[in-house]
Amino acid sequence: MKEKSALARPYAKAVFEFALQHDALEKWSVMLNVLSQIILHKKIQAAINNPKFSVEQLAELIESLAADFLNEYGHNFIRLLAERKRLVVLPIITNLFQAYCAEYEGTISIKITSALPVESDIQARFTSVLQQTLKRGVSLEYDVDATLIGGAIIRAGDFVIDGSVRGKLTRLAECLGE
Repeated sequence: MKEKSALARPYAKAVFEFALQHDALEKWSVMLNVLSQIILHKKIQAAINNPKFSVEQLAELIESLAADFLNEYGHNFIRLLAERKRLVVLPIITNLFQAYCAEYEGTISIKITSALPVESDIQARFTSVLQQTLKRGVSLEYDVDATLIGGAIIRAGDFVIDGSVRGKLTRLAECLGE
């Protein structure tokens, strides 16, 4: 994964700087999100991994699927990634681009996965405390995963705090050698 991030980082940085110069952060965000969803589809993954597909065919396929969302620069970007055999890192490029945007805008995105739904008043208090603590805007996304048994997992970029019961049980089993 670190190798793919290293491959994706220069592209994400270049796209971010280009979008910033052209006042098009939102447009590029939409383009990259659409392209990432296309790339993650299992039939597209199969096409990317199939040596019978040429670079041009792959680029044309992806461009045709995303045509309504791409501008001239988006088309060029897809062709560049296809030529350099970097289409598979497009979802990572998208994540890095979003992180650059959040940093530029002075916000941070945090995802909280809990075993049970978090009530709205607790969500509001949690957002307020995080904004005061971090001294920046906070965008919180909540998800429920009953397999956590209890507790929560908090993700902010690459930073993860696993306070779930499932995570604690897993670490205990590892310590016991099972």
